[in-house]
Amino acid sequence: VNLVSLDLTQLNDDKQAMLSALGVIGPPTMVFLTAKRREPAATRLVGEFSASDLAASARKAREDSL
Repeated sequence: VNLVSLDLTQLNDDKQAMLSALGVIGPPTMVFLTAKRREPAATRLVGEFSASDLAASARKAREDSL
C-alpha cells in the first residue's frame, strides 16, 4: 500500500490536472487505486467518514488488487 497526499492549499496547474484526472471535485476526498491504477467500485470517500468506512474501502481496494 502506498499513500499519496496532495496538498491543495496552493492550487496550481499540475494539481488541478491531478484532480481532473481522478474526477475529484475538491477536498476532502480519498481515492483508492489498485496496482493497475484502477479505482474499485464503491471505495471513494468524500467528506467526513468513519474509521470503519476507511477500513472497508482499503480492504476492497486491496482485494481488487490481488
